[in-house]
Amino acid sequence: MKLNKENIVFINNYLQKHDVVFVDIRAEMIDHIASAVEDKMDKEAIDFYDAFKSYMIINRKDILKGNKHSWSYSLTEIKKFALFLVKPKMLSILMILFMSSKLLTYNKGFIYFMEHSSHYFFYLVIFITLIQFGYFWLILKKRFYYIEKNGQILAILYWINLIFFDPFGDTDTTYYYGRLVFSYLFIGYILFSIIHVRNFFKLKLNTL
Repeated sequence: MKLNKENIVFINNYLQKHDVVFVDIRAEMIDHIASAVEDKMDKEAIDFYDAFKSYMIINRKDILKGNKHSWSYSLTEIKKFALFLVKPKMLSILMILFMSSKLLTYNKGFIYFMEHSSHYFFYLVIFITLIQFGYFWLILKKRFYYIEKNGQILAILYWINLIFFDPFGDTDTTYYYGRLVFSYLFIGYILFSIIHVRNFFKLKLNTL
């Protein structure tokens, strides 16, 4: 027996009351609970509320374990990002960056950008952070776990930029190639985040 919209809203409200604040985590839980409750209704010939109550008495603790609030670094997300970087489309972008660097080796604008790119990346980090906070927290007033968790990747990139690339240091060939690789990582991060944002909007935000 399929659950109706009111049943889904009921499950959503229940999870919200139990501090499941992230929309995507809540959506995963709703799908899991709805499927189990539907199965219980069919097998035991009971209504939604009895099936839901019976199921949650036994499984509530295990289900709510999936509520993730930790800000610690997640190897899972970092691994996903690393695998994303070696996809054919991303490797094509890397090749284009290196080919472009060969063509622009003596271009004054390109040289100036490379010499000052540490500053540009810093401003870009601030810009992305403000966009994420302003749009999702202040406008939509919804939180998306995997978007926020991606912030750890952004933090790692920022520290790499800060520690390994001195804007006042030598700008030899190794430096330039290092900056190109870092540019590739940053482009990868932006595209990786866009995919997560797109997944965010696939969810039924009005219900969640």
